[in-house]
Amino acid sequence: MSWYTEIADNLESYQKIVNEKIKSTKDFISLLQSIFQLEESYSKSLETIGLQISKLINDKDRTTELFTILRSYLLIKSEQTKCFAMQLNNTLICEQKEYLIKQDNYLKELLQFNLTNKKEYQQNFQTLNQFTIEYKNAIEEEKQYQLNRLQKKKLSIAVSELSFQNFITIYNQYIDACCKDVINFQQNLQNLELERKNLLQDSHMKFIIFEISVIRNLQYDLTGISQKLEQYQPTDLKQQQQKNIIIDKIDFEVIKRDVYQQLNFKPDSQILNKVKKPIFDQVKSKDSDNNEFISEESLNYQKIFQNVLLNNSVTDEIIKKLSELLEIALPYNYTQCLEQVLQKMIFEKQQKTISQYQVSHEVYLSIQKLLITLLDHCNKYQDYATVILEACLFAKKIFKRVYLPTENKEIKLNVFEGLMNHEVIQNSQIWIDQAMNMKKQPTHKLYMFKENYNKNSQIKYQDDEYINALQQIGCQKQIIENIRILLNKDNQNVQN
Repeated sequence: MSWYTEIADNLESYQKIVNEKIKSTKDFISLLQSIFQLEESYSKSLETIGLQISKLINDKDRTTELFTILRSYLLIKSEQTKCFAMQLNNTLICEQKEYLIKQDNYLKELLQFNLTNKKEYQQNFQTLNQFTIEYKNAIEEEKQYQLNRLQKKKLSIAVSELSFQNFITIYNQYIDACCKDVINFQQNLQNLELERKNLLQDSHMKFIIFEISVIRNLQYDLTGISQKLEQYQPTDLKQQQQKNIIIDKIDFEVIKRDVYQQLNFKPDSQILNKVKKPIFDQVKSKDSDNNEFISEESLNYQKIFQNVLLNNSVTDEIIKKLSELLEIALPYNYTQCLEQVLQKMIFEKQQKTISQYQVSHEVYLSIQKLLITLLDHCNKYQDYATVILEACLFAKKIFKRVYLPTENKEIKLNVFEGLMNHEVIQNSQIWIDQAMNMKKQPTHKLYMFKENYNKNSQIKYQDDEYINALQQIGCQKQIIENIRILLNKDNQNVQN
């Protein structure tokens, strides 16, 4: 029975190898996690320093542009370092952890196989000894009683030999099967080790690529900063000392608007000559149909947005204020207020039409953080599908107007990645609930799109607009396909 000893030795050696590789994998994961923590801490430190520099900016001081440039550099570097850390955590560390689970499962299967076959081996070995003893006893009895009971003992020997031979045949088959399983374990171990080496090599390559990507982005930032520093010209002290006196003049339109708002009055011209609103602006809060003027919540939104876009800084305190305001007011006019503030500031600064304006990389990052706060609120309550669509489409429109000094696709992709990967976009329940609402009341103004067109094509047009909007914001294909099936089924029922 030495054959099982050899198998047991092989299994034990396999177990030692796997334990060593598991330890190596854990050490590598620990190393990657340490790097991830360092990069994440470094990103937060850069962001903190950048926000502290905001306190040094003084409009009366001629060093304002220098501090603004330094703050932009630190915030960009912080965002890039954070992106690099997230790539390490979401890609390399996750892959290594998944591979570690494979190693653990392989080790468990190996131990279970060894334990099961050890018990079966002991049982078979005992049975083999028992048959051997019976066979020896039969031979001894044959010798002792050969002369007196020859015929009877020949029959006993034949029966014992036949039983013994049958068991030997079955036992040999078991040995072959056991050896085959051991060979399979050996092959699986080789495949697992090959996968480990390839994954380790791939992890190192990705690590280097990610680092190179960060270095390239930093080189771009340094180039941009150097150009800004070369072009920087401090304003003349005489011009700084000259102050323009600004007197607020009385505006009749402002007074008229306040009176209309106090009396809740709408002229006939406003009722008859309403301007057609954009697709997603048709969805408003329950009281918005009775009030076309700027609400108190909208003014609060605009004040916060104006402060953010002026300083290009979104602090935790600002996010907290917005979250509290969203809890009080419905979020339907959030994106509209943000767009109005942005257009107003750009027009005042650049004196360009709305169709020609451009925004900087820093401004877009601030807009993205403001919209992420809105999406977090929608995800919290699992509602407001039209608000999500409006925010994502607005971000996509602004993204097309981001101005970069050089064509750097990596930076463009990284800038827009944060909003497209928000979990609320892939929340199928929100989109399905919206589709169900469209099925229940397909002609109602709240469900979402154009009015006053042919009744037979109304449902189909609404469905196409809804599905097209989901595709534009990057919703998963499976979710879109499920909604298309749901809406098509409803269309068929209507036709029938």
